[in-house]
Amino acid sequence: MVPEIKAQMPRGEVPDAIVCSVGGGGLFSGIMQGVEGIGWQTKVLAVETVGADSLSQAVEKGELVKLDEITSVAKSLGAPVVAQQALNDALKPNAINMVIEDAEACASAWRFADDERILVEPACGASIALAYDGRLEKYLKAFSPETKVVIIVCGGSRIDLKTMDQYKQQFGARAKELGLTRCADVPSTYSS
Repeated sequence: MVPEIKAQMPRGEVPDAIVCSVGGGGLFSGIMQGVEGIGWQTKVLAVETVGADSLSQAVEKGELVKLDEITSVAKSLGAPVVAQQALNDALKPNAINMVIEDAEACASAWRFADDERILVEPACGASIALAYDGRLEKYLKAFSPETKVVIIVCGGSRIDLKTMDQYKQQFGARAKELGLTRCADVPSTYSS
């Protein structure tokens, strides 16, 4: 994936950050390997949801952690144990691991559907959330209009309009509490 990103960057530019969701860690570790192989100093932001956060818990403890159960609605992020390589990669200086709530992931998924007309499941919404809620500015110290960020948008096989509407009903109020007003104000009209 990283060589493809390199080929598509205009004028040989280097992304300041690549954002991806993390389940078992394969995508994240592949991105880390690709960034290192090309020689980029790019930050890699690995995003999980509460209840599917085996990487974050492993980073916190400094060793692999097994989740008792996956409680997040982002079921495709639901790896009870992250791969050892993912933990090794997450401890590197260019890796940033973060955990968001299901409400944030779902709100970002329905906003993305409204903005781009593309359905993605909450697992992908976790990554997209960073573009909608201002966290990129927090985690990327020199964030400016010139900052180049690649967000890996994947994960649409476990979502449909009815499920999207259910997430809107379930998490809409929490999204408003979190200040995701624009996300929360998207009407519940996804049902067919």
